[in-house]
Amino acid sequence: MTESTRTTNPDPENQERIIDEQRRIAEIGRIVGSTFDIANVYPKFAELALSLISADRVIIAILSEDRTELIDQYVAGIEIPDDPSGGRRVYRGTDAYTTLFVDNVPAVYNRADLDTYNSDSPEEISR
Repeated sequence: MTESTRTTNPDPENQERIIDEQRRIAEIGRIVGSTFDIANVYPKFAELALSLISADRVIIAILSEDRTELIDQYVAGIEIPDDPSGGRRVYRGTDAYTTLFVDNVPAVYNRADLDTYNSDSPEEISR
């Protein structure tokens, strides 16, 4: 067997981490699919999401009927005192809107992304 065709054993710690992540992802699918009243699963979803992705805050929002605003349904993590948005944010015309609702691509934003994201919006400045 040549070096290029030989398979190597995966690192056991890495393999355990991958198995644990897959278990959590499967659990998210199970709880989301367990009820038609999706609002009942927001807390458990947020808990599992935060265990998979390092984040200070998770916001679950819905798109308004006229597709111009995101309306917060559930927030877990850091609270923002005196948030001027009141749980409603206009996204139409932003990069996030295009990514999420035109291109249908999931997105996770980190601090570096947020430094340039919607910086002229009073809601995002306060966040």
